[in-house]
Amino acid sequence: MRDIKNMTIEEKYQIVISNDKSFDNQFLYGVKSTKIFCHPSCNSKKPLRKNTVFFYTFQEAIEKGYRPCKRCRPDKEAYQPDAEFVAEVKRYIDMHFLDEEVLSQLPGEFSISENHLRRVFKLVMDKTLHQYLINKKIDEAKYLLIQSNFSIIEIIYKSGFKSSSSFYKFFKDINKMTPREYRNSIN
Repeated sequence: MRDIKNMTIEEKYQIVISNDKSFDNQFLYGVKSTKIFCHPSCNSKKPLRKNTVFFYTFQEAIEKGYRPCKRCRPDKEAYQPDAEFVAEVKRYIDMHFLDEEVLSQLPGEFSISENHLRRVFKLVMDKTLHQYLINKKIDEAKYLLIQSNFSIIEIIYKSGFKSSSSFYKFFKDINKMTPREYRNSIN
């Protein structure tokens, strides 16, 4: 990655226009007309080039009379609203993963559109809601395989699967072995 201090103003401006998150901890940009400063990845309306200034630190922006953006929160180093939201969604799924309708209930439970929920979850987790739910069910099955004397058929239903074929497929895809092989490898 290039040294930010050796970049031209135009190169920095292009980073801002492209919402490049990889530069968030390297510089900030301010908008002269509003006196607000943001991370390069901020999704706010992009300023005209002539209205854009750049800062290397939070303190520098404050000293120049700029205030932090309320959308990207450059004043809060660890502020990640999407990550916090997804953590809540995960907690909900973790508590209700055995409920057959859990994924369809999420948009209403969190007052969010289904498309936005799926998009944000995938962005933060790098997997879909469905993949996360399947992994949760497989984790439950693995726990039951180790900790109980239930038959594999019983485990299929106790871990939230409605079909043995989908259970076997997902279990083998994730663990690279069958449930019986997994149980035998642990014992």
